[in-house]
Amino acid sequence: MIFFDIDETLMDNNSAQINAAKKFFKEFDELSLLYSDTDFPNIWNEVTGNFIQLFVQNKISFQEQRRFRLKEIFQKEIEDQKADEIFKVYLKSYEDSWLLFDDVIPCLDNFSNKELGIISNGDSSQQRQKLRSLNIFDRFDSITISSDIGIHKPDKELFYHACEQTGIKPINCFYIGDNYEADMIGAKNAGITGIWINRNNKKIEDNEIIQIQSLNELKIIINPN
Repeated sequence: MIFFDIDETLMDNNSAQINAAKKFFKEFDELSLLYSDTDFPNIWNEVTGNFIQLFVQNKISFQEQRRFRLKEIFQKEIEDQKADEIFKVYLKSYEDSWLLFDDVIPCLDNFSNKELGIISNGDSSQQRQKLRSLNIFDRFDSITISSDIGIHKPDKELFYHACEQTGIKPINCFYIGDNYEADMIGAKNAGITGIWINRNNKKIEDNEIIQIQSLNELKIIINPN
């Protein structure tokens, strides 16, 4: 069984966020009083990452993290209903910017005879929406999203749960993900062979981790037949 992460493994989530942040910045004049247009996308991504982490830790809901992000970005209190309306402006641009990395479809084609699955942190509805919008939902035999069960990577129980759903032992599974701590440490603790898709060539001192820079390299590591 070959499991994949979604964001930054299959989908170029960082580019989607940056593109959407740029459009969002232009929609609200007051943001130009607080940030420069060049700094704003990085600030948006940093704020997003901080509140997503609180969501992953089960400290706030998925909807709350959206509202808190806006309050911090606009540096003022915003009523929840108003915040939800404002966030729709960003969300539309974000969803319109969803794209697969170029190596995804060739990779999935190479392993079309294998059982494939998803293990992803995030909101169940949104993560499945990504797979459907990108036309790869039907490629996967098993989909496990952290919010389905309230357990998030790197907790090994999320990986165990995914394996139990397939009836395949962890030792017979691979997991491909971009986040060293959440994906590789989580997979290792669950007894799954982790393969780190290190697209940006980050430096990590761990000689035991299998690293690739493109999904095209998987066919060298895993027999596609």
